[in-house]
Amino acid sequence: ARFLAGRGISTEPAPAGLTPRQRLIRAVMRILVEFHLHGSYQRRCRTTQKVNLAAPLQALLDAYTILRYKKTFKGLQVAIIGDIYHSRVARSAIHLLSKFGVKIILCGPPELLPDVATTLATGVRVTRHLEEAVRGTDVIMLLRVQKERLAGLKIKLSDYIARYQMTPARLKLAKRDAIVMHPGPIIRGLELSGEVADSPQSKILEEVQNGVPTRMAILARAVGKAR
Repeated sequence: ARFLAGRGISTEPAPAGLTPRQRLIRAVMRILVEFHLHGSYQRRCRTTQKVNLAAPLQALLDAYTILRYKKTFKGLQVAIIGDIYHSRVARSAIHLLSKFGVKIILCGPPELLPDVATTLATGVRVTRHLEEAVRGTDVIMLLRVQKERLAGLKIKLSDYIARYQMTPARLKLAKRDAIVMHPGPIIRGLELSGEVADSPQSKILEEVQNGVPTRMAILARAVGKAR
């Protein structure tokens, strides 16, 4: 906001919804960005598009990151690996990238990737084998896997690591110029090895950094300052 000659303020949300002060602020400010730990608060307060099951901003910055290295979406194959079921990032990436003809392969255990995921967009494929997902792939998008979610499922943490962790050997199955992405925060030794995280093909830090210009562009467009 400061780069766009704006000023940010923060207010504490009330359990029952917007306070009179927050209503007043919302009436006079040009942009209101709401973040809250509880989705129920967001649903009560939100007056625009419902996005509690999506992460459209992340999809935009991911697309921007991909284009920085691939120049075009035409002919690209993207493998999304991990906890698809709980991921807002995956849903948004699938919806956005599929509109540009990107071939999308989803990979994960049935507990984290139900077969119904193929209905998210036309042409989406599901595989249970990581090697199949990354073979010949241009972009590998890894998703965070929370250990507490695995606790109530049939799959063991050790089994997930053995079958779905991105390792240097598995990365070699992708195209030589393939890039590795992750919305963060990463868990070294779970979704990917430290060698992959620190490899030249890893664009994870740049992906996070790209969130700044992406947010700036969205704010600029919202207030009519986009060039």
